[in-house]
Parts: sequence; structure tokens; C-alpha cells
Amino acid sequence: MHRFAVRITPDDLGAIARWFYVKMLKAGYTSICEFHYVHHAPDGAPYGHRAELAQRVVQAAADTGIGMTMLPVLYQYSGFGAQAPRGNQRRFINTPDALLRIVDDLRRAQLERGDLRYGGAPHSLRAVSEASLRTLLKGLDALAPDAPVHIHIAEQTAEVDACMEAEGARLVRWLLDRFDVDARWCLVHATHTDAGETTALARSGAVAGLCLMTEANLGDGVFPAHDYLDANGAFGVGSDSHIGVDWRAELRLLEYGQRFARPERNVLGRAGRRCARHRARGRPARSGHARTGSCSMPIIRTSRSKRRVHGSRRSCSLSTAARRSTISTRADDASSSKAVIAMKHACTRTIARCCRACSRIRERIQGPHP
Repeated sequence: MHRFAVRITPDDLGAIARWFYVKMLKAGYTSICEFHYVHHAPDGAPYGHRAELAQRVVQAAADTGIGMTMLPVLYQYSGFGAQAPRGNQRRFINTPDALLRIVDDLRRAQLERGDLRYGGAPHSLRAVSEASLRTLLKGLDALAPDAPVHIHIAEQTAEVDACMEAEGARLVRWLLDRFDVDARWCLVHATHTDAGETTALARSGAVAGLCLMTEANLGDGVFPAHDYLDANGAFGVGSDSHIGVDWRAELRLLEYGQRFARPERNVLGRAGRRCARHRARGRPARSGHARTGSCSMPIIRTSRSKRRVHGSRRSCSLSTAARRSTISTRADDASSSKAVIAMKHACTRTIARCCRACSRIRERIQGPHP
């Protein structure tokens, strides 16, 4: 990943983003939260246009028709205690003020609309300081008080242990005790939380952003979803490392992980019924939220008529794969059918162009494929 990151060009990034967004659309997603790391030129110097790379990604979303919440990442350190960043992280590094200028440039270039939002992403508590995080949040509030905030947290036990040693507290507890964490926040992973953290996170109104295929691939652990839902917590699912792009598989792994951990069957189904009873009594129930979409996190809500994924706050509806593949044959829908077929042909041509571009990028960076 770092080898690609230090060599990728703006044109490369735009081509890869277009290819991947088409892939997401084909999988049934229609919006994405882009946790955008790479800001600078290969030598670590800012581009003349500070938001050059982020703007290429935003444009790729517009080109393919996918909704986006662009989240430029604040990355300053390689570990707790303000450890100096490594050389292969030089394209990531920013101060809070520099990152806020990127966000402001993006907002000026393309105004927010129903399918485009901007926010911020302090990478993790090990990569930013408390003072830097406060500066970032204050700046985001000045730009847009409801701007979404995403942060990686408690993904691995080593990270929790390092925080205990450096700060004397567990990660989620440290964050909740010092910041006003609410519904604008998404805590990505939050895998290793104790009982108190789990309940407190649920009560905060924040979303736990679960990336099940990535967490399974890396052997991170199992999120305490049963207890979290019992506390009426909101969660989402997302791909993170993109080893797979399938929201069904993410949700399946979420349930199966709970079955392994307890061990019981239909673990989250029972928790979901308890949430439904809370709703019937007039209390909010947040079961079934899903990640990878615009407006903080998309949310899967089930109704009797259809299942859709909605971006929170500003609605950016996502159709499921079943709706995506439907072509009406009724005479009064003939024009719609032609439009859908034309769109599919356009997608096919876009995929072919993106695949050729990605192939050239791979050969330049890795050498010809054997």
C-alpha cells in the first residue's frame, strides 16, 4: 500500500477511483464516505492546488454518479507520544490548519449538495494529538457545524495497550471523556471496547463503523455487537481495505462473528426484535445501520415495502442490487428501459477504460504482469 501511495499520480488516483466507484455501484452501493489519506506530491511537498488529489477523487465520484462524503484525513504522527512519521507516510502529513484549508478549497470548488458532503477524519488517536483534534473540530464547526467526523479507534489490542501506557486510559473511554462525541461522529472499528465503553458509545449517538471483512482478514477481533445493540447503539458496515465489496457479506460476517463468540444462533436477530420493542414503546431504535455511503454513514432501514440504504442527515438513497438490476418491459416504461440500458452500456465502456488505465498504472509501479 505504501509503495503505491508514494508513487501514485493525480491521473492515476482519478482512474483508480472511477474504476472502484463503478465496482461499488455494481455491488449495490450508491454513495461512499471517502477516508482520503494522500494529499501531497511524492516528495511530501504540497501541490500548488492543495486539494489536487482530493478534488480528483470528488470528480471521479461525479463522473460515475456515486454520492460522496469527502473526509480528508488528518495524519501527523506514527504513534502515541508524537512519534515522528515514517518516510513512506510523507504524502499523508498535515497540520490541522493545512487540512482545514484543503476542506475549504474543496467546498469552494464544488458546493455541498444532496449527493456531496464534506467532513474531516482525524486518522486515529495515535496519529493526532488532543490539541490538534480540538483545532480540527473547531475549524470544522466554523465551516459546517454538522460536518461528519470519522476516526479509526480500538481496532487492535496493541493500539489499546499503547494508549493505556501513554494516556492511562482505554481509547474509546479517553475520547468520550474529553470530547462531545455525538451523532455526527463515526468511530471506525471500535473492536476492542470493554462493557463500560460499549454502553457509553451506544448512548453517545455516534455510529460504530464496522469493517467486517477487513477485521476478519487482519485477525483484529470481534466487535461486541450483541451488547451494543442491547444498549440501542447505531452501527454501520463498510469495506475499509476493499478486499471485498459486498455489503451482504459484511452483514453476514457480523452475525457469524457473534455466533462464534457467544455461541448461539440468530444473535443479532433477537437483538433487533428488542430494538423493535423499544420503538413500539416510543424509544428510538437504531438497529441495522450500514456503512459506506454519504452523509456520515448510510443506514439500512427495513420496511414492509422495500429495503433501502439512506445516508444520514441529508438523504442520498441507495438502491439494493435487486432494484438496480430491474428493467421494466411495460410499454409505458419503454423510455425508462432504454435509459437503463444506455446507462449499463455507458458503465461497461467506463469499466473498460478504467481497467485499461489501472493496468497501465500497475505495470508502471510493479512491472509487467507475469
